[in-house]
Amino acid sequence: MRKISFLLTGILIALVGLGQADTISSPLIRDGLVGIFRNEGEKKSLTKLHFSDEDYLDLYLQTGDAADVNAAKQKINHYLSGAGRYGQPLKSKDLKKLYKSVHEAFFRRYVDNPSFGQIFSTGDYNCATASALYALLLQQLSVLYDIRETPSHIYIVADPAAANIVFETTAPGIKIYQVTDKFKTQYLNYLISNKIVTASDVSGGNRDAVFEKHFYGDEKIDRKKLAGLLYYNMGVDALTKEDYTKAYQNFEKAYLLYPSKRIAYLASLSLGSLMAEKEKEVSDDAWPYGLRYLELNKTDDAKELFQGYCARLLKRYLFEQPEPAKVHRFYGKMLPYVTDTSLKRLLQYDYYYETAHHLYIKSNYDSSLVYLDAAYQLTPQNLLLQELIAQSLIQKSMPMSGKVADTVIVSRMEHYFERYPFLKSSPKVRGLYIIGLASATADLFQKNQKAAGDQMLKRFFGLMETDLPAVKDLQPYWAVLISEAYIYHIRQKQYKEARQFLLKVKKYIPDNEEVNKRIGYLDGGIY
Repeated sequence: MRKISFLLTGILIALVGLGQADTISSPLIRDGLVGIFRNEGEKKSLTKLHFSDEDYLDLYLQTGDAADVNAAKQKINHYLSGAGRYGQPLKSKDLKKLYKSVHEAFFRRYVDNPSFGQIFSTGDYNCATASALYALLLQQLSVLYDIRETPSHIYIVADPAAANIVFETTAPGIKIYQVTDKFKTQYLNYLISNKIVTASDVSGGNRDAVFEKHFYGDEKIDRKKLAGLLYYNMGVDALTKEDYTKAYQNFEKAYLLYPSKRIAYLASLSLGSLMAEKEKEVSDDAWPYGLRYLELNKTDDAKELFQGYCARLLKRYLFEQPEPAKVHRFYGKMLPYVTDTSLKRLLQYDYYYETAHHLYIKSNYDSSLVYLDAAYQLTPQNLLLQELIAQSLIQKSMPMSGKVADTVIVSRMEHYFERYPFLKSSPKVRGLYIIGLASATADLFQKNQKAAGDQMLKRFFGLMETDLPAVKDLQPYWAVLISEAYIYHIRQKQYKEARQFLLKVKKYIPDNEEVNKRIGYLDGGIY
């Protein structure tokens, strides 16, 4: 009997389809990033589009650890070689004999969750593996049969259209009974008398259908799904032992053969437990399992789990044990496999921002700004991001002073104001711009470049108009601008223009002692 000896707890998981049962729909599995197959032989066996009768023995043997295929075939062939003792075609009494002789020839001990191959090596079996063997033998003997599954059991109904022999292998010992017409009638009368069904329900051609529904209470499955249940048992066994990797691999293979929500849920449960272990290790090779978990489980909690895993990896390899190359390789491999667009944006933002932060700490401001710009395109309103951009620009611009022309600095700052409008509200960045503008203007007039100097003056007076308090606070830094512009006009004997320039400055800072003194000199004819 298949059983699960653990308690499933936690949030309700929203399950999604895994694609067609005869194909590998997940690119993570298809590309080998999530390893579920022990070898190529198993992969080839499980992913066939069509199975022949001969394929099923190999398929069933694949479900456990390495099994001796030849030994299994020899035992089966040896048994079948003596099948001539049964009549042809096999009737009720022959099927009963067959059931008992198979038990005697193959089965020794009933255990929970054995592999199919254990039948041939130790004689250990359970309802699933025993039913698989009966299915193989009945197929070889040309006996029609049904494979029946209940929530906790598998069994065989041999010759369902006539003899209706039920092969029960639930527990040690031999259990067999025959569903006769008399048995069906008695059971249906029981249902009617207990008002489970009405007489009209079983009238006409509905008699057998009603009996099937209420007596068996299960569904028919094929040999391929039975192989899936053999993998399912291996998954349950591993899950009870808290071997989450092996559990997941077996449940995933079970789903390839038998798509069901139950199996998908257990695959997801195993992956969630596996990711919880990997998170503690901050293992950089766990991401494919995390993304597979998201393919199975499209919930916000699953997204948060994966984003948290990536965040811890960033923290370790960018700040605690810096190996930035490992981070870049990780995100380069991982991001193309993220299909959820909102999650992908979050992961990209975290990657860009934390990488920029790492580069900022390393004083690599140019590279930091490249990553900050990428992050800004994703989430421009983030205040922490805005502050880091502002600080990077300040640090980048200050070392340039004296090495690059001030006009270049001003031009760059104006470019940043256009690209990052929030910078206009940053007192530090705005102050840096004002200082740079004053220095550039003074330099141009000192070099007699009046046309360019006038352009800079126009920007300066524009700031006086729109941001006078900030400009006034930095007066010691732009005093040189007034001096050089004034001296230029004096050198050119443009006394009228010099006076007009000073009066314009006085309009904004009427109490400036230096400006008022120079106006007095001009009025007194002292140049």
